[in-house]
Amino acid sequence: MADPVPRPIGDETQLREACDAVLAAARRRLYVLSQHLDTGLLDRPPVLDILLRLIRRSRYTRLCILVKDSAPAVRDGNRLIALHQRVPSRLPIHRLAEDFADERRAFIVADDHGWLLRPDGLAPAGEFALGDRPGAAALAAAFEDLWARSGPDLALRRLDL
Repeated sequence: MADPVPRPIGDETQLREACDAVLAAARRRLYVLSQHLDTGLLDRPPVLDILLRLIRRSRYTRLCILVKDSAPAVRDGNRLIALHQRVPSRLPIHRLAEDFADERRAFIVADDHGWLLRPDGLAPAGEFALGDRPGAAALAAAFEDLWARSGPDLALRRLDL
C-alpha cells in the first residue's frame, strides 16, 4: 500500500512529478479542480496519455474537471481542451460557479486514496499523498459539492461549421 503521509511539493519539478504519480494511481475516478487548466502541467504528454488510458479503460471510469477560468488555457492552446472536445462525455469540463469566485485551491483526487493539493492554485507549493483515504475522501466530497453547483464550460465547445 502507498504511504498515507502527505509529502511536500516545493517547486515546479516536484509538482509535475507529484501530479504524474497521483494521476497514475487512478483506476476508476479522477477529479481535478484547477484555476486555469494549468498549461504546462495538465497538458503535458504524460498527463494526456494517462487520461486517455483512463478513458479507454472502462465506460464506468469517472473523470471530471472543474476550472475557474478557462480563458488562459484557450488562449494558450492547451491540449487538454482538444482532448475534452474529442470526448466531451468521457472528459467533462465544468466551469466553477460564480458562488465560488473566492476558491483559490487546486487539487486532484485519484480514486479513494490519492490526492494532490495546492492551497494557492496559482503556485506550485502544496502536498500530496498516495495512500491517504481520509484526505482523499475529504477532497472528493468538496469536489462533488462544487461539481453539483457548476455547469459545462461553454467556452470550450467545439463549433463544427
